[in-house]
Amino acid sequence: MSKRLAKILSICLLAVILPLAAVATAITVTQAKNVTISVEQTEVDTTNSGVSSKVAIIIDGQEQEESTVVVRKNSKLTVKFTGEGFYFDGWYQAGSEKRLSDVGEREYTLVANSNKTLIAAREVQKYNITYTGKNADDSDVTTQAEDDVEYNTALPVLPASAAKIFAGWDWTGDDKVAPTFYANFVSPNPKAQLSQNAEVELEAIWKENAAYTVYYSVKDKSAENSYSMAYSATTGFAAYPKTRDGYTFKGLQIEGENKVYAYSDELKDFICGDEKLSDTLSKNISAVIYAVWESEYPAMYFAYEAVAEYEDPDLGVEKWGINGCKDGNYVSAMGHAKEIVISDYNGVDLQDNFKDYFLSGYSSFQTVEGETCVFTGNIIITDLSTSAHYEIEFGSNALVFKTVYSALAMSMDITDYSQLEGKSFTVRFMFDIIQ
Repeated sequence: MSKRLAKILSICLLAVILPLAAVATAITVTQAKNVTISVEQTEVDTTNSGVSSKVAIIIDGQEQEESTVVVRKNSKLTVKFTGEGFYFDGWYQAGSEKRLSDVGEREYTLVANSNKTLIAAREVQKYNITYTGKNADDSDVTTQAEDDVEYNTALPVLPASAAKIFAGWDWTGDDKVAPTFYANFVSPNPKAQLSQNAEVELEAIWKENAAYTVYYSVKDKSAENSYSMAYSATTGFAAYPKTRDGYTFKGLQIEGENKVYAYSDELKDFICGDEKLSDTLSKNISAVIYAVWESEYPAMYFAYEAVAEYEDPDLGVEKWGINGCKDGNYVSAMGHAKEIVISDYNGVDLQDNFKDYFLSGYSSFQTVEGETCVFTGNIIITDLSTSAHYEIEFGSNALVFKTVYSALAMSMDITDYSQLEGKSFTVRFMFDIIQ
């Protein structure tokens, strides 16, 4: 008996006995109507990460949460194996060496005519690898062939030269894939799988005068604002040259990763901890890179109200809260201050319209009597910690976050913007009543 099938039979005996013992009483009563179906996997030994799999039972197109189900006798159901980094040998019934499905067939449909446990026979995918191609100095690659290389094993890294950077290994022939630094090859046919210990011939891939596109921000990937960042194995990266009004450049980030690489003048590279961006990019030549910016202005809290000025002949000028067409109520959130963090990740930019951020949900404004109101372009900001009022007249200036924040800091006689950190304000947007 093969080692693999011995494994199947040893784990399957328990898989059959335990479910039957648990439902013995129920089967005695309902044997003619219900049966129990379970799914299991063979155990695997692996020394590498990156492999994962699961088995499931599908009934009427719906994947079941449990690995054991009770169904009506003679009903149809499907068992399914999904996994990355595995060679799939097929489905077996516990206690039998007979394969129920074809090799590589991960879904199997059966008639539930009796209690049974089905076993997904899986093994970690392995390769026999031959290395070919040229070294950085154009000499032939002499890296020795390797057998029984497990899925996700790190492949040899060839040394770079002044003009060339190693970009990984690719299949030879017509079945080209993205160069890789790990043994993670799959069949180019999505309905098939590679054989176990598939013969794989790899060719060394090099990049000369490496250049990477850096986008202006996670929100701005336009060609006109992008930057071509060159890397040399001898001189490294130059500092990122672009600037952004009202922001400080913090570093570069690879899309999908929660790391920011800051520039090091000494190393001529972008660094995150002990990791160099050049090393990371050499293993991911198709990476999307963007600049990370931090606003010069810290997080602050704002509540708001829309107010119209009404001239009473006896009382003088009064300020009235006005209604908006959105809900017919006063346009106010005075009791609900919101934290504003200027950040590309939050979707708030210093050039965004300040008024629209708060009032974009309203298309018209009226007094209680129905008189139309129009925005004057001016706002009154109150510092809740001191009750000080700052009336800011914008005139023809754009009412964007940067101009509001700059005017507020100037009114408060603040030059160090960190003094605004965490402060709370109310904003009154001033309207005129059209007579």
